Amino acid sequence: MCELHPGSSWYATVESMCAAELPDIVSVVTPAKYMKAAVVTASKSPGIKAVQVDKPFGGPLADADAMVDACTAAGVLFAGGNLQRAMGEVQHAAARLRSGEWGSVVGASVHGWQGEILGGGCQHIAVLRLLTQAEVSSVVAWFDPVDGLTMEYDGEMVAVDNDESDPENGGVALRANAMLTLSTGVPCAVFGADTPCRGVDVWTDQDVLVRWDWAPPVVFQGIDATTGRRVPLAIDYPEKEFAEFDYLADSIRSMLRTIAEP
Repeated sequence: MCELHPGSSWYATVESMCAAELPDIVSVVTPAKYMKAAVVTASKSPGIKAVQVDKPFGGPLADADAMVDACTAAGVLFAGGNLQRAMGEVQHAAARLRSGEWGSVVGASVHGWQGEILGGGCQHIAVLRLLTQAEVSSVVAWFDPVDGLTMEYDGEMVAVDNDESDPENGGVALRANAMLTLSTGVPCAVFGADTPCRGVDVWTDQDVLVRWDWAPPVVFQGIDATTGRRVPLAIDYPEKEFAEFDYLADSIRSMLRTIAEP
């Protein structure tokens, strides 16, 4: 029998909720520090096919590993929710890069990585990994200002992730600058300070630049000799269902397709 909080309709535990409702999918929308326990518990509940979380889905990397391991051991899909990399147009551009149509990736950069590293910043890395088809193999990073390293998480110092325009939350915009090396050997500069760009740039040996900036990627090839500007390519992105829900629908539909596969 399910236990309920007195006077409310909330289940007291994840176990009691799963036992009563028998869901196929559990979506965890708690603050990040509570996600690990909810994900691990849900993954062990009978009948669960997928556990979905938003980003960021944890603090320490050990928590992320524990959630991935628990879902893997249970044969449960561990899915993300708010994923820019799931956007149909981003997937389309990535597929064309992967096919070699635009040449081989030889460089990449990340821009405007500040103020929301755990929130929006993880989107940059997810898109970078997809477009380059590579993992980050090494990181050299430096931060400005150092005062940003002032918050403790379970006794360890971590980066304060606040916007300097929000004084109520500390007013510290921690700018993370870095040089990443990807598993393919491609270098990737990370600019925490403002540049003329935002988001992720990936370029190839055929002078193609794919630029993601929180929207469908813009693709350029070559330089206009008159203006000195990059020449945009006309990309005919395919129409998609439920376009009014943008990339959130893409992410959810990807999860549903995966668990529907035999």
